[in-house]
Amino acid sequence: MKIAICGCGWSGAILSNMLTEYGRVDVYELNKQPITVCACGVPLSFLRHLTKKLGFNPEEYVLWKSNRIILDFGTIDITIPVRNLCTFDKEKLMKDLVQASDANFSFGKKASTELKNRYDLVVDATGKRALLGPLPNDKILQAFQVKARFKELPYPDFYMNFSDPSSGGYLWMFPISDKLAYVGCGGYSGSYIFHRVQRFIKRFKGRVLERRAKSSRVNSPIESMPFFKGNIVGVGTSIGTISRLGEGNALSAKSAEFLAEHLNNLKEYSRKVLAEFRWLSNDYSFFEAYEKKLKSKLIYFGTKIWKIYKRRFDIRVTLSEFLSFIYGTLRWAFYSFRYGAELGVKSRKFK
Repeated sequence: MKIAICGCGWSGAILSNMLTEYGRVDVYELNKQPITVCACGVPLSFLRHLTKKLGFNPEEYVLWKSNRIILDFGTIDITIPVRNLCTFDKEKLMKDLVQASDANFSFGKKASTELKNRYDLVVDATGKRALLGPLPNDKILQAFQVKARFKELPYPDFYMNFSDPSSGGYLWMFPISDKLAYVGCGGYSGSYIFHRVQRFIKRFKGRVLERRAKSSRVNSPIESMPFFKGNIVGVGTSIGTISRLGEGNALSAKSAEFLAEHLNNLKEYSRKVLAEFRWLSNDYSFFEAYEKKLKSKLIYFGTKIWKIYKRRFDIRVTLSEFLSFIYGTLRWAFYSFRYGAELGVKSRKFK
């Protein structure tokens, strides 16, 4: 069997190891090397599962084990205890995957749909459905992230700032060490998120070591169908394995596992993806309720995704902490509905 993988990002690098047992695998990547752009957070249990399955030692890639997430809603800060979240060295793992793979790599080469005539199967791992083709309902958000050095971390653990919901995203700080962190922001405007990150770095006197930027599809799997056309099949964010909160590392890797397991039955692959990631519909419905200012649905879907993320990141909270989270969410929603784009831009700055 001859297989082409188009894109050597996260999903493509994983599949370059998993698919060689089926036959010849050729990987095409537009960049000159595998690179990662944004947010290197992942459930620790899944990172251990994935690296062990691929034959690597998980502890070599763990940069920071988190024990809390600080949520800044602009009007209130909430600290949520977690036990299953880490920052990992995604770029090192991707490069190690490429080095260990028996696939043939062509870097600096753009793939095209013409490949479907030369291969038995073509995998669209581009993230943007470059081969499957875009969909009418595609939603695109911009993301910008830097690696920065501080005299001391601005916040002691994972930090997420939701004080400007009109932007369509949020700002994050994921620690790497006691002086290094990834600082990034997602949203509708590339210029806005760039300046928001810059303001954070300037406020906390950080020094930028590297910069990365990209645009991403933010559609649920059900919005990303079909997953395959003829002998072209999608994986990762090409088929919607990213949440509106930006979690995509574990989800995309899981979709790669499903494809490797059901390479000869793409209908079963599609069924598995839809079943595994059904919960993402609640995640997307929560943000849709926010955008349409549907308060009752915001509470309904907010409760559902709380249960999901509570399990995924092993969140341990007391009743008072949970009530504080609900209070903060509702207050955030109230101010965003009332003041719209002014929230966080004129009335609130970073603490």
